[in-house]
Amino acid sequence: MLHVHDEGGPARPRLRLGDVDRAALDRLTRAAAAACGAPVALLSLLDGPEQHVLSQRSDHAPLPERFPAVADLCGRVAAQARPVAVEDVRRLGGATDPARLEAHGVRAYLGEPLLAPGGGVLGVLCVVDRLPHGWTEDDAQVLRDLAASAVSEVSLRASLREARRSRETTRSVLATAMDAVVVMDARGRVTEWNRAAEVSFGWAREEALGVPLSSLVVPPEMRAGHDAGVARNAQQEPSGRFGRRLELEAVRRDGSRLPVELTMTRSDVDGEPRFTGYLRDISERRALEDRLAHLAYHDPLTGLLNRAALERDLADVLAAAQERGEQVALLYLDVDDFKDINDAHGHGAGDRLLAHVADVLRAEAPAGSLIARHGGDEFMVVLHGPGVGPEHAVAVTAALRAGLAAPLVGTGEQVRDGVGASLGVSLYPSDAQDAVELLAHADAAMYRAKRAGRGGAAVYDARTDDPTARLSLLARLRRALADGALELHYQPIVDLRTGAVVGVESLARWEDPLHGRVGPDVFVPLAESGGLVVALGELVVDRAVAQLAAWRGQGLDVGVVTVNVSARHLRHGPLLETLDAAVARHSVPYDRVAVELTESAVMEDPERTVPVLQGLRERGVPVSVDDFGTGYSSLGRLLHLPVDGLKLDRSFVDPLPDPRAGAVVEAVARLAEGLGLYGVAEGIETAEQQRLLVRAGWRYGQGYHLARPLPPERLAAWARPRQPAPSPAS
Repeated sequence: MLHVHDEGGPARPRLRLGDVDRAALDRLTRAAAAACGAPVALLSLLDGPEQHVLSQRSDHAPLPERFPAVADLCGRVAAQARPVAVEDVRRLGGATDPARLEAHGVRAYLGEPLLAPGGGVLGVLCVVDRLPHGWTEDDAQVLRDLAASAVSEVSLRASLREARRSRETTRSVLATAMDAVVVMDARGRVTEWNRAAEVSFGWAREEALGVPLSSLVVPPEMRAGHDAGVARNAQQEPSGRFGRRLELEAVRRDGSRLPVELTMTRSDVDGEPRFTGYLRDISERRALEDRLAHLAYHDPLTGLLNRAALERDLADVLAAAQERGEQVALLYLDVDDFKDINDAHGHGAGDRLLAHVADVLRAEAPAGSLIARHGGDEFMVVLHGPGVGPEHAVAVTAALRAGLAAPLVGTGEQVRDGVGASLGVSLYPSDAQDAVELLAHADAAMYRAKRAGRGGAAVYDARTDDPTARLSLLARLRRALADGALELHYQPIVDLRTGAVVGVESLARWEDPLHGRVGPDVFVPLAESGGLVVALGELVVDRAVAQLAAWRGQGLDVGVVTVNVSARHLRHGPLLETLDAAVARHSVPYDRVAVELTESAVMEDPERTVPVLQGLRERGVPVSVDDFGTGYSSLGRLLHLPVDGLKLDRSFVDPLPDPRAGAVVEAVARLAEGLGLYGVAEGIETAEQQRLLVRAGWRYGQGYHLARPLPPERLAAWARPRQPAPSPAS
């Protein structure tokens, strides 16, 4: 609740309802409730004995816009200017009336004062539980941070209003603004410098007044451009930069740099232009985004690069090698008998072994090498730079094998006498012309080494790893698509708490007459590199919608059917037309067909992707971000993209119950809830993983522990006794 008290206490600015951005407050209340695990969070103004609700987040019925204030609790926070935590109001003494509080749904309470920069309490932010709740220090810290954000948001909007009215009113607002507010004249000299600016940049107001702003906060390399811009905007109409939020780098008095978000306005005082800058320190936000970027591109168990980072960096390495005429070697390592180790010694021993492999690779690989965990028990080492060639790659391979041969010691006991691993080597450009081919050839060499015996190594050889096999398989895939020879299996998505089916994911399967079953990990990349991925996507969409219509005709409700759409199909294929035709042909509602897109497909090339995503939203088709966490999503872009859900990548589920993985899983669940997105956890293979995911806040999931992908008839038999719950898309 945001209470702005009119009586008692230190003087403070009067905040108006017009100062409030309700959408911003809604985001704060959602974040407060999600972070503190409380069903209710409120932001409101205090009006006498009642509270005027501005924003609320409640799992229950909405509260009335005005209702009697919980004066003894919120008043205590305001009077003491410090947090108040009540785990159970029934244990309160004094004049407090627990029955009255419980009548308003207050059994547990956590409140944080909103402190004005110049002193005094502006109000209170609180979360409420209808049941006893043991608040933690983390809850208090999160609420404290969100309270500061609330004050900053309201203070900034108040500052903007006051600045438009007059210089005198502006000064009173400047004193309470949480953001640095600086006013300069037509020559760029500072005429106003508020308390927040003093704190942010280290210059006292008396020191800053009359001094060119560029010499105070603008980095030296940008000062000439800044001064020229001030002079230009003083002589003509303001540029398009005014009123927009820009992210820049500023400099403090001690020479240190800090990132700021700048909003500029222009006004005229006695016919002279005045420029007002609102500078918000975004260091914490940048740090959070950096941390998320690290998580997105690093394996949580080993700290190595993950698959997404490898694919990103390998493309850059190959481009640089082509430009310089150098070679690149890819070493593909697969741990031998890893499943047996897990079964014999437990997942803890398996995790220690993988961490040990990562340590050996770091120690033995040449400096500057790319080292990644590709998934499961597979690792990649990319050698690049001058001197890389076949002999160098073989020497590094020998060093890695020697390092892995050393005994791995666990917690007080020897787990095994060294690590057996099979290695395959492929070189660019002699063995492959692109990253996909380089990976495929290293993989082929690794499997040849594995077939030869434990702990072997092999270099790709065209005489034994026949490159024509790929072209032959591509031709057979093209024929299979033309003949409609691919089938779809369906993996259920279930409510993790009840086991009810809420949807099915459609997965393509290919049984080739010559090669037998060809896995999607083979034919999907083949389709992408061979220009067949759009045709594959169109087949999957039509088959999936047709099967959903058939189930509905049989009286079977499986919720929504989801289809995976590739980045190429999204950007260059007629996805909307394909979907329109399938829905019309099979008479299925749009909202029963969901689209899954990879994180990189959603985030890259927004000029092409956003219109398609908007078209899907207009049709009512739910869109989810698949494999979330394997690519880096800017939180700001994710917030504004027309997507409805996210699917947690199995790489975050696999390490459970590792506490570090658990922390990431819980953080993503809170992020999804705070953004209003539904979430589905992938790759659930054990009952313990399911239990931990539910405890972390995940409601929906899929994986072999719940159900494997099934052909349509077996899926129908599996789903029929399970009554559908509301779908994740709804």
